Amino acid sequence: MIKPRNTIVTIEWSALLEKKCLEFFSPANVRRYLAFYWAIWHPNINLLHKPTFDPTTTSPSLLAAMTIMGASVSPCPSDLNDAKLWFNCVEEMVFTDYDLCSDPVYTMNTGVWTPAMTKQRFRFATVVSAVRDIDFATARHAELGNPLDFQWKTFVVKEELIRAFYGYPSSTTPLSFSTTSPRFVVKEMRIHLARPEACFHAETADECLAELQAWSAHSSILPTLCISDATEMICKGPLPGKCTASSVHSLVFQHRNSFSLDSHFIAIRHALANWKPIWDLYKLHLDSSPTHNLLAGQTLTPDNAWRRIGFWRHSHDYWLLASIIVDRLTGSSLSTANYGVSPESDYAGSPHREPTGVLTRYDQTSMQQVNELIADFQNIQIFSTAL
Repeated sequence: MIKPRNTIVTIEWSALLEKKCLEFFSPANVRRYLAFYWAIWHPNINLLHKPTFDPTTTSPSLLAAMTIMGASVSPCPSDLNDAKLWFNCVEEMVFTDYDLCSDPVYTMNTGVWTPAMTKQRFRFATVVSAVRDIDFATARHAELGNPLDFQWKTFVVKEELIRAFYGYPSSTTPLSFSTTSPRFVVKEMRIHLARPEACFHAETADECLAELQAWSAHSSILPTLCISDATEMICKGPLPGKCTASSVHSLVFQHRNSFSLDSHFIAIRHALANWKPIWDLYKLHLDSSPTHNLLAGQTLTPDNAWRRIGFWRHSHDYWLLASIIVDRLTGSSLSTANYGVSPESDYAGSPHREPTGVLTRYDQTSMQQVNELIADFQNIQIFSTAL
């Protein structure tokens, strides 16, 4: 009803719209859409702590966003159609929320009205600014110490913050698929690695503490390891034993860092060569363990679906995409046989072709470039097989 001057909301309030609003956000529908959110959306973007989440006390902006997302992944097509009416309203509600400390009407530097066409870039910049205001240094867990001093709610807040920090502004979603320039460098990511799902999704403080203690006992370095340290380790050279096996979840987001050309590709090749055996080790020994797979040995049901592993189970595809992009940038021959060669192979006489442009259009809002790249790679594989 009260809109900023350059509002993206085009609908006008009326008695009919009020009726639609009360129907869509009715208690019964909110409960249903939240169930879809937890069962379908949450396993892929698991930022929120379900055991302590209370829809009656949470931020209205967050609740509205979760409701919209739940309706969008509903198996009922009419739910998505109903949700479309409220997309812009909820987005504007979120980005005018006091907690984001942003003004969606003006640009930061000039005070000029922000055109609607730049809305998506500006929204992303707002999230990045919010992250910088909160500060990366806050996204670190305290030492376990005396079990009697363990603060479960503090752990939950810190873990949600860690997952939010490297799950959004630093993630590969905008970098890989929209070719948006990185807003953070790896050195800034002085945040702890996310704890295993068994720790984050524990139903009680005692269960959470027990899982944390069991996980920490495997290695003294894991509880204090930061994403920046883990990334540096995996880019330097051969890894010592299994010291970073549990950092795979974090490093998956980091495989397209802002490295320059030439010798820096050796570091990327090191990362790719190191990541693959770590992932294979995870799939062989950890993927079915209760610590990482909360539904190991259980039947999937609507009530426990929120505990399942989301698209992380396809992380190998991210590795393959990174390998394809590196091959394109370095002019290496596009062949699956190259994936896993020594990091120095690009400079040791291996077959080369002229470097080609890849994902050359930036700040795109579609995945067309990535789709074309994957389709091109599939065509080459088919041709190679035919030969």
